[in-house]
Amino acid sequence: MISIVDDDESVRDSTTMLLRSAGYEVQTFASADHLLNSGSLGETECLILDIQMPGTDGLELQRQLWSDGHRIPIIFITAYGDDLLRQRVIARGALDMLNKPFEAAFILAALERAFSEARSGDHLSRKRFLELAEPSIGHKGYVELSSVLTADESAHFRECAECIDKLANIVRGIIGDRKRKEGAANGAGE
Repeated sequence: MISIVDDDESVRDSTTMLLRSAGYEVQTFASADHLLNSGSLGETECLILDIQMPGTDGLELQRQLWSDGHRIPIIFITAYGDDLLRQRVIARGALDMLNKPFEAAFILAALERAFSEARSGDHLSRKRFLELAEPSIGHKGYVELSSVLTADESAHFRECAECIDKLANIVRGIIGDRKRKEGAANGAGE
């Protein structure tokens, strides 16, 4: 799932049409706060994010996601970019930054890079990480991770610190999402 966050409805709509025509699943949000309160971060595999928005801007959202343990590939889009800003966002972990209006080929190539990097090597897919994270933090209590891993996955986890870190970051991100939702629900009930 690709999540698009941009305060410009026409950009959200045109980008959504382009990506869906290329076979991607897409959801859109008018602001960073809408995304954060949606509970959709766990299913987001790539984020297309405007830099300048009212409220929480794209750079602050990137910082917040990273501090909460979300390691979602981010492609920034902006109408106000320059080479220095592009270098800065990439140095902070973004996959790319495209200037609006961007050509379809550029965003599709950036998405292909995001998904091919996620598939590179023998690492587990984000979808599998999500499948493994849910039982370990479910309301049914703690689940021993080794009981839900295949033999190949178990062997991989014994040797791959990167996958252990990714799973831990996803679990932290899901817990953070739940706490934010509970806090928002408790705040609304007062």
